[in-house]
Amino acid sequence: RSRMPNSTLDWQSLSREQKLNLLPIAEEKSRRVETARLTASLPEFVHGGWTHVEGKRALKWNWHLDALCKYLQDMKNNVFRKLVWNVPPRTSKSTIATIMLPCWLWAQDPWLQFMFASYSFSLSRDHAYKRRALLESSWYQEHFPNVKLRGDRNNIMEMATESNGIMYTTSVGGSTTGRGGDYLFLDDPNSVNQMESDAEGATLLAWLDTSWAPRAND
Repeated sequence: RSRMPNSTLDWQSLSREQKLNLLPIAEEKSRRVETARLTASLPEFVHGGWTHVEGKRALKWNWHLDALCKYLQDMKNNVFRKLVWNVPPRTSKSTIATIMLPCWLWAQDPWLQFMFASYSFSLSRDHAYKRRALLESSWYQEHFPNVKLRGDRNNIMEMATESNGIMYTTSVGGSTTGRGGDYLFLDDPNSVNQMESDAEGATLLAWLDTSWAPRAND
């Protein structure tokens, strides 16, 4: 019996038509390897999907992003249940934790439910726009075709998958009644001005205790 080509010389001996017939197989294998790499590593996913979220703004990787991704992956693996992350502004906290992490988790478990809140709905809405842009990008759909958004529940406040996963967006003080999440993301719960006000702080804590914390599915 003839053996399959296993060397560069064998490849060179193939006809052009034979090579063209093999290309789709090689491309599919390469895609599967890349998808497995993206699925296994949050940093790799961030590098791969960055331009679909931030456009031409360059990704400037630093040790603190390695640390953030490690802690987020530890949380996903149930090493701990809660994470508070305080860093200076414009250091990619929201892009990685609030925008890209949920999309990475959906790639593995599209049934997961998420809730998001920030001090203002305009900020929450901006994060939701970017999540949807990433989810609907050709790059994401090429690697994770298992994540299919429902047409009847695809808006900025609520996105849902055909696997009954949900991303629900609100703001501090907003409605959470009847909602729940496997992950709750509270990103910038107060503005700089609000942090200076004892009354605003008390209002925030009351909302967290009565309307936010009880929304956790577990």
